[in-house]
Amino acid sequence: MKRAKKTYGSCLNTLQSLKYLTKPTTDKVDQEDLIPDVTGFCIQDTTLPERIPWKSIGLATFLAIGGIIQLTAGVLISTGHIGTEYEDRFWSFLILGMIMFTPGAYYLFIAMAAYHNFPGYSFSDIPDFD
Repeated sequence: MKRAKKTYGSCLNTLQSLKYLTKPTTDKVDQEDLIPDVTGFCIQDTTLPERIPWKSIGLATFLAIGGIIQLTAGVLISTGHIGTEYEDRFWSFLILGMIMFTPGAYYLFIAMAAYHNFPGYSFSDIPDFD
């Protein structure tokens, strides 16, 4: 007795993909051939939700806030609002503040633009630690 050849149906609007069976060539049909096999969801129609890189956003926030603090301290030292005994630290605060603020603000901007669904921005543009 020949078994029926199994073929696969097309993707349905309900996102279920079912295995359909061709008509059997003989009058005798096994019980297994009468039951369709549910295989799951149609892969080409589904999109997974975009994963948010929380660790990277946390690091970007830390860098941006730390950079703002460093830049503020450097400017206050240069203007004399902080004592004159700290004048030798002006350049180190200013350079370290720029190095910290630039990538932190950049990735925070990308995260906010992706959160607000601006065209051209997504969370996949932010590097992930995982």
